[in-house]
Amino acid sequence: MVSMAGVCDACTVLQGARALRSGKGFAPRFAAPCTILQPPVIGYNCACTSLIVRHPRIAAVKDCSGDSETTMALIEDGHAQVLAGEDLQIFNNLCLGGAGAISASAHVRADLYVRMLQQVDRGDWAAARGTFYQLLPWIKVAFAEPNPAVVKAALRLQNLIADELRQPMQACTQATRDTLQRVLGSLGA
Repeated sequence: MVSMAGVCDACTVLQGARALRSGKGFAPRFAAPCTILQPPVIGYNCACTSLIVRHPRIAAVKDCSGDSETTMALIEDGHAQVLAGEDLQIFNNLCLGGAGAISASAHVRADLYVRMLQQVDRGDWAAARGTFYQLLPWIKVAFAEPNPAVVKAALRLQNLIADELRQPMQACTQATRDTLQRVLGSLGA
């Protein structure tokens, strides 16, 4: 077993693009790293997610489906926590009983995402909805260009990091930067 104690709390295992529709043959292939990794595993949803989540090392699923029926089925199944993988679906996921999110946009004003989660946990739906709509312009601009260009530009505007991307990724356009400055200003970032 690979020990990652002190290194990470969980690992994400990608299923890959060649997943068979039925999941036969694929679930065993996915199970191999789950068996040798010591920390809990987070899997991405795929055609055979209902099989994969039954592995005892799977703690959560990053739901990138963008589909409410899929999200509800994963939550109702109850074998793994469901984390929103599409930032526009975070509020919906939480309201449906999801456990949280793996979010690119939450790198900016993470406090507002935490507030929304706490509001949902308290059952303060109106406040949570208000917080989500406060974040919505930022979430939309964060994905106006391929991720992580806009998020890195936002963090650079806050003097938190250098605005550098590995090739072949490109920095976001000046038009997006202009929109970004306006949106970040409205968030107090």
